[in-house]
Amino acid sequence: MLWPCVLALLLKTASAQPAPGTAPATQAKERDISGTFEFDPGYRRDSFNYNIASHFPGIAAPNVLSEAAWQRLLIYEFDFRMHVEINHGLYAKWKLGFGNIDAGTVQASDYGADGRTGEWSRVLADAKFGHTFDTSLGFGYRIKLGRHDETSLIPLLGYSYDKQTLSMRYGTQVLSSCPPSPPFPAGTCAAPLGNVAGLDSSLKALWTGTWLGLDFETKAFDHFLIGAGIEHHFHAKYKASGNLNLRTDLQHPISFTQAANAEANNVLLSVRYLPANNWSIGLIAERQEWAAGPGTHTYNTIAGSTPNSLNKVRWNSMAGTLSLQLRH
Repeated sequence: MLWPCVLALLLKTASAQPAPGTAPATQAKERDISGTFEFDPGYRRDSFNYNIASHFPGIAAPNVLSEAAWQRLLIYEFDFRMHVEINHGLYAKWKLGFGNIDAGTVQASDYGADGRTGEWSRVLADAKFGHTFDTSLGFGYRIKLGRHDETSLIPLLGYSYDKQTLSMRYGTQVLSSCPPSPPFPAGTCAAPLGNVAGLDSSLKALWTGTWLGLDFETKAFDHFLIGAGIEHHFHAKYKASGNLNLRTDLQHPISFTQAANAEANNVLLSVRYLPANNWSIGLIAERQEWAAGPGTHTYNTIAGSTPNSLNKVRWNSMAGTLSLQLRH
């Protein structure tokens, strides 16, 4: 990944000593590059769900055939952030985050009629085995406001890459019956009630795309810096693959794939205390709301591929982190 190398090179250039005989104006220009490094440990709470519809040839099928919902995912997260500013205007920021899912549940349901009615199968399982990865790069220009330049706006254009690996283990079949036939094949029934032995299914989801954003910063009470930021992801893509390990009629480890266009709105708020010019400590709160669909959901069966309709995918996230910032 070249993003951190590019930003680090800019900072290295800023700290280099000028050659002997360099004109004072040139020296000042070389020093006119600043940057910050942040280390942000914290927790976030996520939810993720998708639902699909099926197309039985010539027969009306449920508009929600199957649904999987990961809820109350508690994720320990560590973020690294870097900001570089050139000539008090040109601006770049980069974020890299890693998370480990410590707790959560998942529910998988199948329906026999429209509107999530006629539920004939429901499994509840543990979702604490998984992880997340997030990175984002943005470029913009700082516009200073106020008499003393203590307030600024930064319009931004960027690109993001967010990945989740979600799990489904230690399941319990809590609802079991047989769906109507047709549209379902005769003899289709859920597993018996009780423990689902050997359940170890997973989903790998990826969200990528460009975004437009606006950051706001202002100083308050001499030693405090208040910040806010918004992002709209207007040209994003969602892709996913899943492994349904107990389905003998499907291929493994990729039992199905999903694809759809996506969009998102993200909001960030921060408060920092600056006891000195070269470091600060603060708190960051961040909210993300992602949605994708309609799109495609394709089962990879032993006999070949079976296309279905992906209705909707939703991913919501709320994070709170402690931030230690070093200023260069």
